[in-house]
Amino acid sequence: SLHQEGRMITNSGILFNLLDPDPDDILIEDIAVHLSRIARWNGGTRKFYSVAEHCCRCCDNAYSADDRLMMLLHDAEEAYWGDIISTVKSILKKTAPEIVERMKSLRIMVFEKFGVKMDNLSVEVMKVHDSSELQRDFDELIIGDRDCWTMERAESEFLTRFYNLMEFKNPGK
Repeated sequence: SLHQEGRMITNSGILFNLLDPDPDDILIEDIAVHLSRIARWNGGTRKFYSVAEHCCRCCDNAYSADDRLMMLLHDAEEAYWGDIISTVKSILKKTAPEIVERMKSLRIMVFEKFGVKMDNLSVEVMKVHDSSELQRDFDELIIGDRDCWTMERAESEFLTRFYNLMEFKNPGK
């Protein structure tokens, strides 16, 4: 049944268990499709702006290949949990901390699946890139009128970056 507790259907048809995720059920194609269709800022921008485009922009501003892959995937759990705006997330941290922990552990599972190295420095790098992109988004999307990608382009750009970074990490595989 589609209404089993804790399960959602992915674009590829996988019945994904949010309460007990299986790394084998995590597909980069699902992540790309879902993130390309989820609006950042709870839809509060002048034009539709996807989480996938945000991740691509963060990726493009990172320095090393490892950091680029980490930044491309830094919101990957949102493909399953949705993009929860920081205001709501801070409420959840107080009222339902286990939900926030489940989101974080799914991000870690995605990182492990795709070979993203995580350490304290990586976490700091991720926060710096994400917060600078957040400020740029605010300036250009809330105040300004920056053009944004279509959902189709966001999906394609996300997957292109992913496959290029994986090829760089694992040449010939």
